[in-house]
Amino acid sequence: MDIMMDLANPLPAIVIAEMLGVSGADQQQFKAWSDDIAIGLGGLDSARSKEELFAMYDLAQRSFLALAGYFREKVSELRLKPR
Repeated sequence: MDIMMDLANPLPAIVIAEMLGVSGADQQQFKAWSDDIAIGLGGLDSARSKEELFAMYDLAQRSFLALAGYFREKVSELRLKPR
């Protein structure tokens, strides 16, 4: 077992996902979207080519929109069936 890769790296996303009510089945996708967004934001202070920056921002934007859509759907479900 690699402590960093298997536990420390995914743990914050798992905790946040649990706090937001993201189901266990969706947590891996939630982490992928979160990682993409973080990488896109991290490009702000890195010395990369314009093409790399645009690709990072594009991926971050697509992941942000997917994550927002996911939560819109979950909120709609909760409005129909509150828990």
